[in-house]
Amino acid sequence: MDGATHYNYVIRAETTVGGVSTSEPSFNSYTRTTNSFPGGGPINLDSDADLVVYYDFNDSGGGNFLENKAPNTVGSYNLTASGSEIVTAGSRFTGNTAAYFDAGEGYAYSNDMTQTNITQLSNTGEFSISAWIHPDQDMSKFASVMSTGDQTSKSLGAFQISQTSSSPNPNKIGMFAQNTSRKLEGPTMTDNTWYHVVFTKAQNGVDNGTGTFYVDGVQVDNETDFKTGFLKLRIGINRVSQNNWKGYIDEFKIYKRAFNATEVSNVYTNDTP
Repeated sequence: MDGATHYNYVIRAETTVGGVSTSEPSFNSYTRTTNSFPGGGPINLDSDADLVVYYDFNDSGGGNFLENKAPNTVGSYNLTASGSEIVTAGSRFTGNTAAYFDAGEGYAYSNDMTQTNITQLSNTGEFSISAWIHPDQDMSKFASVMSTGDQTSKSLGAFQISQTSSSPNPNKIGMFAQNTSRKLEGPTMTDNTWYHVVFTKAQNGVDNGTGTFYVDGVQVDNETDFKTGFLKLRIGINRVSQNNWKGYIDEFKIYKRAFNATEVSNVYTNDTP
C-alpha cells in the first residue's frame, strides 16, 4: 500500500465449516485514506543534523528501548526507567514497538538532558519536540507525555505536554509553561487513537519567545512571551511528579531548532523533516 490512496475493506462472518453469511456488506462499506504510513509504517530515516534526542522505544530483546538513537548527539542522554509500569507494546509503525505507560507511577527520565548541556534548549534558544501519542481513557488532568522539571524547578520555566482538561472534554492535550496561566491547548482527542504532537520554541526578539503547538501537522495554538526552562527530561509524568501518562508514547524526538509550519507538516507525514 502507498500513501494518499483509497483502500476498501470488507469484513464478513464465516461458520467453522466454511459457510458464509447471507448478508454481505457493500464493497465500499468502509473506506480509509492513508497517509504515508499505510498500515503503520515503515519509518523513514531521520538524518536531520539538528536531531539531538530520539527514543524509538523499540525493544529488540536486549532491553535497550530507552536508548537515545539520535546519530548526531554528543553524549548519550539515555533514559532511566523509574517504577515498573513501562512496557513495550505494539506501535502504529510496522515492525516496531512503542512504550506503554499505564498511570501506575512508571516513567522515564534523563537528568543530563538540560539547557546547560544543550544550550539551544534554554529560554533564549530555539528547539522543537515531536512525539506520537495514543491516549487511553480515564487519565487525570495534567497527566503528561513529557515534562522538563520537577516541583523544585517549576518556577524556573519547567514545562510539560499534558492533558489540559477534565470533564466534559477529558482528552484535550496541550502545553503548560512556567505556570498554569501560560497554556497552549489543542483539540479534544479520541481515546485509543494515534496523534502526532509538536511543540516549537522560537525567538521573536521582543520577550521570552513564541511557543507554538501542532497536532497532526496543523497549528492549533501559539503564544508570545512563552517562558521555558529545560532542567531535565521526564517522559510519562508531569513537572510536579504527579499525574502519570496513560497510553502509548512513540518516536519521541527533540531538535535544536524551531521548526516552521512546513517542517512540522513534513515530520508528521514522513516522520523526518
